[in-house]
Amino acid sequence: MNRRHRHRIANRVVPQSDSPRAAVLRDLLAAFEHNYALLMRLAPALRDGGDVAFGVSGPGGQLAEVRFVVRERGPFTTLFELTETHATDGWVAPMCATVRLSHDARVAEVTEFHRRRLQARYPYPNPDMLQPDEKLQVNRLLGEWLAHCLRWGQARDPIACTA
Repeated sequence: MNRRHRHRIANRVVPQSDSPRAAVLRDLLAAFEHNYALLMRLAPALRDGGDVAFGVSGPGGQLAEVRFVVRERGPFTTLFELTETHATDGWVAPMCATVRLSHDARVAEVTEFHRRRLQARYPYPNPDMLQPDEKLQVNRLLGEWLAHCLRWGQARDPIACTA
């Protein structure tokens, strides 16, 4: 056992906090927690297994439609498909991802991105030229995209006000 990179806690070998693997895991878990917090602000209905749809303003006033469609619902988890459709000329691929919410742990993890299942790490180089930390990058992208939706999102149907 390499003592520089590992130590024992309660008979378990744990990577030291300064090791690269521990840093990636820490960053990944932080992204999962951040995404969950944003999703619960944006679409609290996902906690109860409800589908959500709304519009998001884009450049030039274009409106994209965003849908969160629940595929599986368990007592502690929700799996949903996130899709975005917009009326651009097609130079940007719309967002398409599958996200697993763990309500007890309060994390949201992208499990598929553009119909490709994400692995924890990728060897580099690889045939698809994916980055070793591709999963982290995709989860950070989701966080940035959700923050954009929070800022520029619009309800699809007018909200009725009762006096």
